[in-house]
Amino acid sequence: MSDLEAQIPPRDLDRDDIAWFVVTIGDHAAGVLRVLYDPPYQQYLGYGLKILDPALQVEEFIRANRIAEVGGLRSSRSSVASLWSPRP
Repeated sequence: MSDLEAQIPPRDLDRDDIAWFVVTIGDHAAGVLRVLYDPPYQQYLGYGLKILDPALQVEEFIRANRIAEVGGLRSSRSSVASLWSPRP
């Protein structure tokens, strides 16, 4: 990760619909896991996905079900370590 703030915008740290988890190996930060709850359908449109089965109603499915989008960020110790400190 070259720009931690671009990957983990400070404004996203206070959002109620996003959960952040620091992944550790031993006492060392190894990455960050982000869970976005109930992502908007417009977000999926931005991915440029092509629906292969027209019978699949993606927008309806997203609106009718609880969805979470999970993303992982792997990084050097120095950038992730700025978000995490080991427990005493």
